[in-house]
Amino acid sequence: MCGCPARLLVLCNKNREYYISIFVPDHNHDLVESCGEKRHLHSHQSIDQATKDMVRYLRENNVSLSKVRCILGSMNGSVDNLTFSKKRLKTVCSDIASELISDDM
Repeated sequence: MCGCPARLLVLCNKNREYYISIFVPDHNHDLVESCGEKRHLHSHQSIDQATKDMVRYLRENNVSLSKVRCILGSMNGSVDNLTFSKKRLKTVCSDIASELISDDM
């Protein structure tokens, strides 16, 4: 990636208590400020399973991609608050469509 030395390692002990094992706060780049910038980071492209299930339900009921995005945005206050890009959502929809086709065979 960018060779940034910043690290955070969280471990769990035998008592199931979490603790910070390694913390290196030094960055070799400026930090992004807005959610709009964060959604383009590789680490912010994952979509949780509950959201994927909602997308699957909406797509199975013929809701368009743009409307799916608007619905998810309204559930999060605004489409600007979504933590993933439109391209990532499109990929998830494509994966769902492929699964539906293979289920029909």
